[in-house]
Amino acid sequence: MVYFIVRILVNAVALLLTLFLLPGLGIYLPATEYVIIFVIAVFVYGAVFAFLNWLLWPPLLVLTGQFVVWTYGLFLVVINTLIFYAATSDIWEQSTDDTLRLMVVSPPIWLWVFLGGLLMTALLFVFEGITGLDSPLQNWSNRRRPYWRFLGKLTFGGRNFLAENLRIAESLDTIQRYVREIIFANSPFAPVRRFFQRIIYWRRKPIVSTSTAQTVRYMLQDLGPTFVKLGQIVSSRAEQLPADWRAELAQLQSQVLPFPTAEAEAIVARELGQPISALYAEFDMEPLAAASTAQVHKAVLPGGQKVVVKIQRPDIDVTVRADLNVMRDLTRVTERRFEWARHTDLSGIMDEYADNILLELDYTNEAYNGRVLAENMRIFPNIHVPDIYGKLSTPGDDAGICQGREDHQRGSHRRGRVGPHRTGDNLYACDRETGALRWLFSWRPTSRQRACQPGNRQHHLLGYGDDGRLEHGKTAGDGRPDLVTGGR
Repeated sequence: MVYFIVRILVNAVALLLTLFLLPGLGIYLPATEYVIIFVIAVFVYGAVFAFLNWLLWPPLLVLTGQFVVWTYGLFLVVINTLIFYAATSDIWEQSTDDTLRLMVVSPPIWLWVFLGGLLMTALLFVFEGITGLDSPLQNWSNRRRPYWRFLGKLTFGGRNFLAENLRIAESLDTIQRYVREIIFANSPFAPVRRFFQRIIYWRRKPIVSTSTAQTVRYMLQDLGPTFVKLGQIVSSRAEQLPADWRAELAQLQSQVLPFPTAEAEAIVARELGQPISALYAEFDMEPLAAASTAQVHKAVLPGGQKVVVKIQRPDIDVTVRADLNVMRDLTRVTERRFEWARHTDLSGIMDEYADNILLELDYTNEAYNGRVLAENMRIFPNIHVPDIYGKLSTPGDDAGICQGREDHQRGSHRRGRVGPHRTGDNLYACDRETGALRWLFSWRPTSRQRACQPGNRQHHLLGYGDDGRLEHGKTAGDGRPDLVTGGR
């Protein structure tokens, strides 16, 4: 209730200021003779504008999202003008009863309506920032949107324009919420904003960040896996960033908020056709770790084998594909208009980024690479590659067995680096995607702490690529090894 009162007040004040500030717009003076009626009318039309903005903005943006991309957001001005016209046309058009008029408009009418919509949008941005309206909320990104499963079926010719436009609308809404937080939380209006947030969101907690870097991290998490991946790429090349930015972006490697376990159970049941109770003797409801595209749970099979189940985030295939298609469109438009973009092969970079993400979303590729690696490592008796349970794996759900002690830990690595952790007779490394400790090798240390060394051969850093082959000295794209053997 408080939210709607503040919303109507903000819209009424913005409308009045728009009429006062623009010379082509003005208040119809006879209407001011009835002060009470005039004040009530202003609040009524403020409520009308708020309602139309809530009603028309999302569908208009969903229908015209591609135009927003092609015009780099300038088409949003057209949308704002249409909403302003729809909200105010009744109060400035000629009427048989002048008492119904609240404002006057000078010719050319469309010019002043356009400027009125532009100015009122700017004023609303400021007032909403000061009063904390539509603040980003904690755990808001984890809310389930059931319509994505339906939208995923509306693909035509490899594109789903409705889903893409909807993602544009959601992304713009998320970005403007956080941009206001960054601007006004660090301004003299910050105490006023916090006051209104306490009375508006008394049942839900708005995000109160301690730095701009932290706010940007929250924003990337709210925007979804595609943008978290971008943040991860930046964090792996963050040497030139300030220390606080490096620390915040590094958390995107493994400290992403998990989605509810109930949804994880539903996904496993839907993918494998049976409830979790029938598939596993034990299933840990608390995620072992969570990352941008998935989270992992410890479980025990009916035969007693301890496994780790990797579960993809809900509806990620639809949202990520929509995001990537929008980004591809944006890069193509940029290349057509700017020579620097063509010289840097912006679309080629984007295509490689998109292809890698889509490849990662299909867990059958990960399972295949694991099997190829296991075959390649058969010649090393002291190296064990976990089994992949094909019958318990689908493109969106993966189960692998961890041999050795069950000593997986959360948060045991820093910045997503792959590093060895010796537990008993086993060597573990941090999973680059989830941050969970995973096996590397059976560890039989000698007095000189050498692992898996036939004869006097010294093992160095090793890595395996997307095809599951080992290559001496090869590292991942961020310069960190994927596999580590013990060395001198």
